Amino acid sequence: MMEGEEFEELEPLSSLRISSNGNGLFTNKRQWDGKIFDKIEGLWLVGCQGLTSLEQLRPMKRLNSLNIQRCSQLDFVALDVVAPSLNHLWLSHLPVLRRIWQGDGDRQLLNLTHLHVRNCDGLKNVLLANVVQCLQCLEVMRIRNCRGLEEIISGEQVGQNITLPKLKALYLYHLVELRSICEISMTWPSLERIHVRDCPKLRRLPLGLLEAQMLRELNGEKKWWEGLEWEDEPTKSALLRLFVKRTSRW
Repeated sequence: MMEGEEFEELEPLSSLRISSNGNGLFTNKRQWDGKIFDKIEGLWLVGCQGLTSLEQLRPMKRLNSLNIQRCSQLDFVALDVVAPSLNHLWLSHLPVLRRIWQGDGDRQLLNLTHLHVRNCDGLKNVLLANVVQCLQCLEVMRIRNCRGLEEIISGEQVGQNITLPKLKALYLYHLVELRSICEISMTWPSLERIHVRDCPKLRRLPLGLLEAQMLRELNGEKKWWEGLEWEDEPTKSALLRLFVKRTSRW
């Protein structure tokens, strides 16, 4: 574990792991002004009890991988502090996290390809509708063990053509309160794989016939499949040929 003054003594690094049990490391932004942050590409924040928002940190222009774990006071990620180079985001065991994104969309996220969220019980949603427009490179979304999560994508319609054009895989595991992937009209032109496990309140898949025909894999429990509601029989039939029931533990 490092104190802020020690950052200034380090040579520029490509990756850095920070763990802190106290509040002092995040109360003064000046201690984050060291040149080591200029070249950091990977950052791990683990057990940083004084961290409440990434607004406490300085921008890191080359950051492409961010992993935040077990920060018990973090309630707002505020991803606008990271640079457009961010590709991978992992959020894990953040019990009071309420928001990941800025409410008006975040143009800093144009290159994000992988989003992993697990054990963040305070979250009600993962994405906002206006943020989706900024995630044009997102390929994989994996959400797991978030006991308070109700929607994956929340918000009102913000345009005629809302899409995640490159999303290939969606994994939803152990989300006991999840009732909707999205209520707004969206398209998923590249979606190939959907896995659903232990999401008993999820009753609809936001897919039309064309997207159902493009899907390659749909995994879930038989009981969940039998409880799904459908807009039309052709879509159901197209997905039925892909459905693989799971009885083993994931």
